[in-house]
Amino acid sequence: MERVEIRNFRLLQDVSLGLEDGTTLIVGRNNCGKTSIAEVFRRLLSDRTPSFRLEDFSLGSHEQFWAAFNALQNSTSRADVSTMLPVVRVSLDISYDINAPDLGPISECIVDLDPNCSCARIIVKV
Repeated sequence: MERVEIRNFRLLQDVSLGLEDGTTLIVGRNNCGKTSIAEVFRRLLSDRTPSFRLEDFSLGSHEQFWAAFNALQNSTSRADVSTMLPVVRVSLDISYDINAPDLGPISECIVDLDPNCSCARIIVKV
């Protein structure tokens, strides 16, 4: 994995991290999002379907919840209101060996027509 982008999860309103081949060390002051990074990966890698509560959304996204609520109160259709709601979004950029005989589960994510491309982007929205 080369890069991860996380949006709207706890303290991570819009964060992008570059990852190293071996080990990536995440350091920082208290209450800056280190635990949030670990928690979003724990949920996405769990065997269970990830669940999120209002408290899991970044504070900056709460305004979108209020806007959706007000739209619903003003008789906006549920379909339109659902498009107004914020989502937790995790983007993963994964590099791979284009000469590998088997790319495993990532092979289904590779749809690039460029034979020299060796990176796949997986986006998870919850």
